[in-house]
Amino acid sequence: MLLGTHSLAAFKQLELFWV
Repeated sequence: MLLGTHSLAAFKQLELFWV
């Protein structure tokens, strides 16, 4: 699903934000 890839990208950005 396209949403899956988008979700993954958002998750990566969020992880960077938390760090």
